[in-house]
Order: sequence, then structure tokens, then C-alpha cells
Amino acid sequence: MKHFYFFLILIFLFGCTPTPQAIYTKKPMPASEIAFIKKVTSTDSIFQSQKNDITKNEYLKTGKKKMEDYILKNLEIKDWVVKVHEITVDSAAIAYIKVTMFVPIGDWREVKVPEYSFPILTTLLADKNSKLKNQIKALEVGDEVYISGKIIKNLSGGITIIDYTEGEREDSIFSNLALDFHLTDIKRIH
Repeated sequence: MKHFYFFLILIFLFGCTPTPQAIYTKKPMPASEIAFIKKVTSTDSIFQSQKNDITKNEYLKTGKKKMEDYILKNLEIKDWVVKVHEITVDSAAIAYIKVTMFVPIGDWREVKVPEYSFPILTTLLADKNSKLKNQIKALEVGDEVYISGKIIKNLSGGITIIDYTEGEREDSIFSNLALDFHLTDIKRIH
């Protein structure tokens, strides 16, 4: 009988103990974001598997073109989960707000500062756009947000793949994207 009461007290104590809450609420990524992540990581894997510098160089040229076509022609960004990296304001000749975000790959919630091992999205927002400006005013660096919009061509007419010198970060060339982004919506997740 003593064991029964002891067991009953243990059940009561465990029932009253609060459940620990996770630091982050893991929100599911849309299928288009998962497909994009798979595309850049698989393209990196194919690049890494090239036999020598000649085939790597050839694949780099063709891979960049294929990646650019995929991103500019096929990529739909609607409610993607990204992390805000930087928010700056410049009031030079034309006032604008610059928001830099990164697309998460792998165990990204523990990364404080991306080292360009994630695709980076940068948007320049005219100060006059009050709807988006008000949404951005509520954000802080490190916030997880949902974004919608479209990748746009950079000034040279394509996308930017950050190339490193030989031997440095060759394993993630296609994940190192710096993409110009036309933001249409941004919502804080938590």
C-alpha cells in the first residue's frame, strides 16, 4: 500500500511540473523553399564530386547558368521562413531601408552571424512604402519572419554567386548566393 501512495504522489508531482517550452517555434517551410534548398545543396554536392580542376571549372560555369535560370525563371517566394540579419536606413539622395535576410540551411537557429554559407536575400525598400515600412519597424535582427516577393536581377543582369579564392569554401559555392529581392510582404513569426 505504501508503494501505491508513493506512486500516486509521483504521478501528481510530475503532472504539476510545467512542460519546458522550446526557444523557437519551428514553422514548416513551404515546398518551394525546401525545393530551393535541395537544389542549391545538391548542386554543391555535384560540384564537389568533380574529378579535377578542369571538370570543376566547367561545372562551375554551367552550374552558375543553370542556377541563375532556375532562380530567375522558376522560383516562387511565398511565405518563406527566413532570419533577419540586418536592417539599415540610408537617407542619401533617395531615402531607403535595406533589409538583409538569410534562407536557413541545416541547423541554422544556432548561428548568430551567417558566414555566407546561407543564401542571402537583400531588399531595398523605398522609405515611402508605409505598409512594408511599418512591418519592418516591428522587426529586430535575429527575428524569424515569413517573406513573400520575387528575386530580381542584379545590376549586371543576373544573380550573384559569391566566389571564393581557390581552396576556400569550395564545398558550398552554390549555397553562397547574394540575391536581390523585391519584397511584397514580411511577417514576424513569433
